[in-house]
Amino acid sequence: MTTDSYIPGIVIQGPLISKGRVPRSESIPIPNLKKSDIVEFYCVDQIIEICSKYSEKFPIVIATWDSEEKALISRLLAISSNKVKVILLTDTTPYFQALSAIVPGNNKYRQIYSTLKATEELLVFGCTHVIKLRTDMSLDVGSLWGDFIKISQTRELSVLVPF
Repeated sequence: MTTDSYIPGIVIQGPLISKGRVPRSESIPIPNLKKSDIVEFYCVDQIIEICSKYSEKFPIVIATWDSEEKALISRLLAISSNKVKVILLTDTTPYFQALSAIVPGNNKYRQIYSTLKATEELLVFGCTHVIKLRTDMSLDVGSLWGDFIKISQTRELSVLVPF
C-alpha cells in the first residue's frame, strides 16, 4: 500500500472529564497519591476545537461513556456531522480492584475497549489508518500525520498512538 492510498481517521477516546496525574505528581507511586495530586480537566472544549480544525481532512469518531454528564454529552452530540461521529458506550469491561482510593482499576481496559469500538466506526468511513487521541490531548494532528507517513516508509503501520 502506498501512502497515496492511506485514508486516515481520528479516534478521540476517553471520559469527558479527565482525572489524572500531572508532571509534578508523576513520580508519586499510585497508592501514595493524595486528592491534591490529581487534576480534573473538562475535555469538551478541546474535543470541539480538534473537530473544528481537522474534521475536513480526517473523519473523526469520539468514543466516550454513556454515563458521562448529560450536559457534556449534549455539547458533543451538537457537533455530530457527516465527518464527526459520537458513540456513547456502556462500560462492559471487567471490574478490577482500584489501585487506590483515587485511581480506578480498569482504565487500560476501558481505553482498549473504547478505541476498538471507535476504530470499528472509522471502518464505515473507509479509513485504512487510525490516529488515536485521548479526550485530554491537544496535538497538531497534521504534523503528527506527516511523521506517521515518514515512519510508514520504513515499516508497515496502521495505528498511530502518540506517546
